[in-house]
Amino acid sequence: MIRDILLFGFNLIPEGLFKHKIRCFFVYNNFGAISYMFPLKGYERYYTLKKGDVVLDLGAYMGGFTILASNKVGATGKVIAFEPDKNSLRILRKVVSKHKLKNIIIVENKVNSLDFEMETLKLPKIDFIKMDVEGDEIEILKNSKKTLQKYKPNLAIASYHIIHGHKTYTNVEQILRKYGYVCITSNKNHLTTYARYKR
Repeated sequence: MIRDILLFGFNLIPEGLFKHKIRCFFVYNNFGAISYMFPLKGYERYYTLKKGDVVLDLGAYMGGFTILASNKVGATGKVIAFEPDKNSLRILRKVVSKHKLKNIIIVENKVNSLDFEMETLKLPKIDFIKMDVEGDEIEILKNSKKTLQKYKPNLAIASYHIIHGHKTYTNVEQILRKYGYVCITSNKNHLTTYARYKR
């Protein structure tokens, strides 16, 4: 109940650097359940980021998860943040610059296909993909089979979006299972589909 009230109040604050700092404060200080009033830590429910990981942040928004991941993967890791919205990009760039984070690559476009993006980035590996793309997750996954089967990354996909009257998690799970993944959808306050490649 208290968490819900705090979340409601937090959502009334306009987006900006101030709100970003509050969000990061709760996550980095690890205040137990209260930290889950923001979905950032929830993305790591089944896979914990570690030093040296390569992370794709699809739908980086203003950088909440991007910054969290950057700190966790360290200097030997890398975070590639995809964000198409110009206003969000402006704040994301400010935050990255302010904290002098050298392990973040910002890609200024909307992802339609990981297979296409990986031809450009030529990454040696991908350990984790966080995706919150406002309902485009189904199309992105349909065009990412080669990448997912080659790199076998762990995934956390926001799948609460409504497409044609239905939440996207059902289709997200179906696609990933066809690619050889084991899936579970949970986190009722921010419905997320978690997946790992079947070993």
